[in-house]
This record gives sequence, C-alpha cells and structure tokens, in this order.
Amino acid sequence: RLGVEQILRLMFTDEEDAVDYVKKQLTFILESFARDRIGETLHALGLLSPESFWVALENFADLEEVEDRHEIAVALEQMGASDALKLVKSLRKKEKDPVVDRALVRALGASGAKDKGTRKTLIKLARGEENEAMRASSAFAMGYLQRGDDVREVWFELLAGESPELAVAAASGAALARDELCI
Repeated sequence: RLGVEQILRLMFTDEEDAVDYVKKQLTFILESFARDRIGETLHALGLLSPESFWVALENFADLEEVEDRHEIAVALEQMGASDALKLVKSLRKKEKDPVVDRALVRALGASGAKDKGTRKTLIKLARGEENEAMRASSAFAMGYLQRGDDVREVWFELLAGESPELAVAAASGAALARDELCI
C-alpha cells in the first residue's frame, strides 16, 4: 500500500500503469473517506501531472459541487491534452455555471488547439453577443490555437474596441501564443 508521498511521485510519472494506479486510488480515496479533499486533489493533478493524467479526471466529471467542476476544468486546461477534447466538449454541453463554463472554454482552447471546430467555436464566442466575461475567456483561449490571420483579426478588433477587459484578454491571448502582435 502506497502512502501519499509515493502517490504524489506517481502523479509526475507519464506511464500508463502509473496513470491507471492513481486513477483507481484517487477514486477509492476520494469516494470513501476524503470527500473534502477532492478539490485540492484535482488542483494538484492539474498543476503536477503530465497531460496523460486527464483520464483520471473522467471519473469526477459528474461531481455536483461547482468548485470541484471548476477544478476539473482548470486541470483540463493545464494539462492541455488533445485526447481530452471530447470530454471537455461534453462537460461544456451540460455545464450551467457561467464561471465553470468559462474555464471549460479555456480548456477547450488548450485541448483543441489543432481542431478546426474548436477554432470556429472560440472565434464565434469572442465575437459573439455573449457576456463580456465569456468573450474575454474565448479571446484568451485563442492563444492556445495555431497562429492564423483569423485569430489575429479578432484580437485586433478587441484591442481596438471600447472594453478594457476584452483588450486585456486579447493581449493576453496573443502573449500566450507568443504572437508577433505582442512584439
């Protein structure tokens, strides 16, 4: 039986057996006696684990607590696993909380960086009639996408607009992409 230190060491390992072991152990630990530690654990997974650990998050996709769902979304963004794109899309479809949805939009950008559908979705959201916070999350998430004139055009529109929040999000997305716009 492994202790917490050994499990934490496994969380840094990009091996299929390690991912499978941690997934099983976390499920048991968190469902049995450490319910109040789920958020912290999900946060640690996002910060410490390689992208292959996104599969460990699947078991927690139906958590009821908004804070836990937010931690899952943030962890998915931090991992940026392209294999997690389907999970991110499915989580977005059923998410009701706007803060979690915005975090899922950023996870969508990170996991769908090479996906044409993701590109279209983020551009549409950034230009859309959605609230400003969603537009800002989308503008930032576009920084994960492969460079392109379509993305840069949206950033320029937001930078030239009247909203300081959207201008900051556009500049931050461009910086994340290391786009020449920032030079």
